[in-house]
Amino acid sequence: MSVVLITGGIGSGKSEVCRILEDDYGIPCYNADSKVKELYVSHPRLLTDIETSLGVSLRDADGRFVPQPLADRIFTCEDELNIVEALVFPALADDFETWKSVHDSSDVVIESATALEKESLADMYDKVVVVDAPFDVRLARACARDGSTRDTVMQRMRSQILMNRISDGHIDDRIDYLLKNTSDKASLKLKVAEMIGRILDNKKVIRNNN
Repeated sequence: MSVVLITGGIGSGKSEVCRILEDDYGIPCYNADSKVKELYVSHPRLLTDIETSLGVSLRDADGRFVPQPLADRIFTCEDELNIVEALVFPALADDFETWKSVHDSSDVVIESATALEKESLADMYDKVVVVDAPFDVRLARACARDGSTRDTVMQRMRSQILMNRISDGHIDDRIDYLLKNTSDKASLKLKVAEMIGRILDNKKVIRNNN
């Protein structure tokens, strides 16, 4: 089974690329960023271990996970981010292996905004596709999608240092394909088809592409 990482900066369109891969080509996609949020609740020990390691409660009066205090801590303290990632990433890798085991497919995709920046996740994928667009285009898309202010989105975008460097022309030898998503969905579909032909042995469309 070949595992392709689909990554990119905020507003690049990586989620849309994954939707095309699933809908038009039948390639299973695992959203790592969404799955992490689920694991805080579904994993039997993860949240407890994080609370113990940080020395803080991350639950409300009814025992439900409250994500904002955790986000506030790890986004302002690199040491605490490292502690949390050391607990989260093994749980994520285990969940991904379980997910792969139920998919009878020669190729699967993992979508993640940050995996390329995390060396401990490198064993989870075989090939890397970066979805990219100019900063202003990504900013406009993210603002429209999230209903957030430009300042809020720009703060998040600036934190994606590697993706911004790649967008500015930085060459990263780990990248197998750079997909420029600068136009409409029809154009994006054509670019996805070209990408598949380059890195997934010319897979044919198995669903209606309209």
